Amino acid sequence: MGVINITPDSFWVNSRYENDKAVDECIAMSDQGAKWIDVGAESTRPGSMQLSHGEEWKRLEPFLMSLEGKINTKKTKISIDTYHSENIKKISNFEISMINNPSGMPNEKALKIICQKKLHLIVSHALWPPNKMQAKPLNKTQVMLKLISFFQEASEKLQDFNIDKYYLDPGIGFGKTQNANIEIINNLEMLKKINKNIAIGVSRKSLIGELSKKDIEERLEGSLFVALWSILNGARLIRVHDVKETLSFMKSWGIDC
Repeated sequence: MGVINITPDSFWVNSRYENDKAVDECIAMSDQGAKWIDVGAESTRPGSMQLSHGEEWKRLEPFLMSLEGKINTKKTKISIDTYHSENIKKISNFEISMINNPSGMPNEKALKIICQKKLHLIVSHALWPPNKMQAKPLNKTQVMLKLISFFQEASEKLQDFNIDKYYLDPGIGFGKTQNANIEIINNLEMLKKINKNIAIGVSRKSLIGELSKKDIEERLEGSLFVALWSILNGARLIRVHDVKETLSFMKSWGIDC
């Protein structure tokens, strides 16, 4: 899953795109072999401030209109990163296949839309909101019990809404210490007992920086190895900034992405 941010404040400058450039990057990622592309119009990095649904839609609408008909959605499906139910309703009128909710469980209004439109869903664990998520992060001894409890409850609720096409994302870096992040990746198999579809995003994050002692511009190699580590431990969907390089690296390990 390639990552594209139509935001001015994403944590990595090189992942920020304005409307036309975002569409061009979607096409490029599709050509490189991405099976999914996840587009976000609101930064949810730790410390960021939230947008209203109206502000988010001002960014999303021109992008979605420009993208129409330019991607072969049989080859590459589009996901939108949002937690605003008002915008999920509007998004469902476009060629969108997935909602990636970074805030946890969508509310019931959003769940009804996701069910009606037969959309895929990513449910992420985060200590919401972003500007407070690292104030009291989960530590290594807490984190797996908290995740298992959260995802068990989430999966039961999704079943109540007849939503069966969903992924669980443990939210690396979203309210966890670095040791807790490592603990999660080492124990993804525990989450697979709840749902075998595990999604994870580690690309160029601070976890990579701490492990490699490198700045964000130099974290490609570390991102590739942690992505591989995640796959070997049970992840089925990897969110990355570097699609071409990741696919080439995984192929060298005999992994078909």
